[in-house]
Amino acid sequence: MVQEQEMESTFVAKKHKKGKHKKHDHAIETGLSSDTEPSSSASNKEKDFLNPEEEKVEDTKEDLDSWTSNERLTLIESIRSQCPDNDSLSYKVREKKISWEKVTVSNHSAEQCRRMWQELQKQVRKHRTLPDLLHDAETVVHHPHKKKRKRHPDQPAKPLTPYILYIKEHREKVKAKNPGITLPDITRLLSQKWQSLSPRKREKYRLQYNKDREDFVKANEEFLQNHPAKKTKREGKPPALPFPFQCFYDAKISKYKQKHPNLSTSQLSAKLRAKYLKLKPSKKKKWISKAMESIPDYEKQLQEYLITHPEFKPPLRKIRLTKEEMVISKCSPEMDVDEITRQLMEVAPKDRRKKAKVIKTFPGAPEKPPKTAYTLFIKKEIGKLTVGSMTDKMTQLGKEWQSMAEQERKKYEKKLQRLKEDYELQVQEFEKTLSPEDLAKFRETQNNSRKKRKTD
Repeated sequence: MVQEQEMESTFVAKKHKKGKHKKHDHAIETGLSSDTEPSSSASNKEKDFLNPEEEKVEDTKEDLDSWTSNERLTLIESIRSQCPDNDSLSYKVREKKISWEKVTVSNHSAEQCRRMWQELQKQVRKHRTLPDLLHDAETVVHHPHKKKRKRHPDQPAKPLTPYILYIKEHREKVKAKNPGITLPDITRLLSQKWQSLSPRKREKYRLQYNKDREDFVKANEEFLQNHPAKKTKREGKPPALPFPFQCFYDAKISKYKQKHPNLSTSQLSAKLRAKYLKLKPSKKKKWISKAMESIPDYEKQLQEYLITHPEFKPPLRKIRLTKEEMVISKCSPEMDVDEITRQLMEVAPKDRRKKAKVIKTFPGAPEKPPKTAYTLFIKKEIGKLTVGSMTDKMTQLGKEWQSMAEQERKKYEKKLQRLKEDYELQVQEFEKTLSPEDLAKFRETQNNSRKKRKTD
């Protein structure tokens, strides 16, 4: 019994001692001594040391509270201006693509604008209600998606282009060398390699495409003979009006294909059109006459078409001619080239006057910057390309822009922003030099150009 009492007393003593230590440790943590009350200075210091984040949150809340409703609406409009018209991305993905450097409101920094937007998002619902879905359903009914026409199982597939053949051949090799790479990254990498590929190496894929194309044409002709109901809609269209360039094209295309086997149909057409435009009036008249000779054939085809399509209203004219071709067609055979050229020059000023009415600028006004960063890129780089037609140059620059890194694009965006800011300053300085009447006219031209952009 005595031993039990001793053991119990020692256990109570130890427990009391342990509790005392706990109180002492808690007092140290909270800045209190075991005997004295906490001082106000000590508690403030401890508060400052322990809760710096709480103070930051309070500061940011004060900053956000200082925003007026007009500033918040300006912020929303500024963010909306960076969203494309038919945006299909989710709001989270689009939010990551916003460049906050451009979203500045009054004296607020880009970081403050970003925080304000995050605060606004907390107050906005992100789920969709049934009325929202009903509105989208009405849009689908009024503007339905075009259904893809089902292909017959026996119909031959169109041949793959040289570019697709190249990607198909090298896709697995790139995938093996770069494990974990995504399909869009593979396509982007191979696209850059294809652009830098020499014409000699591209020739292999062009020859393969030409061979596949010939096989497709033969197989498709056989298929259409066996399945007349599957003929394309083009056969149900009315006959095209005869025009001189078409006669010139039909006569020259076979020779040009042999001479330039690597060029596509659109490139061949562009070359032939450029050559046709450079022809002398006397040589153009030959093709104008051939187009006029084909009018009886056109009228015969039109009558046949009207039997099956009586609702069709045929065009009043029977031949398609430009103003220049109309002047050449009216000139007599005895007239020399100089006389025809003189008559053509009499028509030219009328065209110039019409263009001057469309493109109207105020004299002495500062030059407007490009509308987009892509236009700025085109303006800078197109002068460096000396080979190819304008269409080829634009296609090449479009591919370069698509494959360009995001950082490089941002450089053009920043440069465009600087140009716009400089333009606004130049306009302000220019307006100071104008009289009240000229100032009213200048602002009218500015408003007209803005309205035109909206309608475009």
